[in-house]
Amino acid sequence: MFFFELKKEQVLKIKHFFLSEKYREKEFLFVLKLEGDNVTLLSKKEGTLTKIAVNNEEMEKIKELCYANFGKIVLVHNHPSSPVPIPSKNDLEIIYSCTFPYLDFIIINHSLDTVFSYRENKYFWNLIEE
Repeated sequence: MFFFELKKEQVLKIKHFFLSEKYREKEFLFVLKLEGDNVTLLSKKEGTLTKIAVNNEEMEKIKELCYANFGKIVLVHNHPSSPVPIPSKNDLEIIYSCTFPYLDFIIINHSLDTVFSYRENKYFWNLIEE
């Protein structure tokens, strides 16, 4: 099932975070909390057109958010320069360094019409089980 248990309203709200033009010119990593139909932005990291770097301190902050909101966190990242949201080497390095539980890591392409779900593509070992 696409997006495992996300509701249509949640998917639309997630895409809404990327509708601004500035999100189409740079890569971003959002930490979103899902609760009911609500989607709340907890953290935002900005990168360049082709890369986002997350240091140890930032990873620790994301980890704290994941534990404080256990079972409700989705990491969402965009690829503003790509029509196909395939994980890059940098994306894989970030996700493999995550040693904390989250629901999914999602990549959205530049036109917001194609999504890559790590869960759906079985890229994880530390996802929260459905």
